[in-house]
Amino acid sequence: MYFSNKEYLLGDSAFLASMVMVTAFKKGPNATLSEEHKSFNIKLAKVQIQIENCIALLKARFKRVKKRR
Repeated sequence: MYFSNKEYLLGDSAFLASMVMVTAFKKGPNATLSEEHKSFNIKLAKVQIQIENCIALLKARFKRVKKRR
């Protein structure tokens, strides 16, 4: 196993939640999210923005990484 206890991957809505993948809570067609779930989604989104900014900085600093997807 690649992950030890309390280590997870963060994923956006394109990923399915699993034992190691944490994704945002999704609202059902006729349901609403609880305040706890909304709060979690906001915190997750903030972390995802920080990660995306970090990747952008790395791509700006290291030109070879810029070509990678």
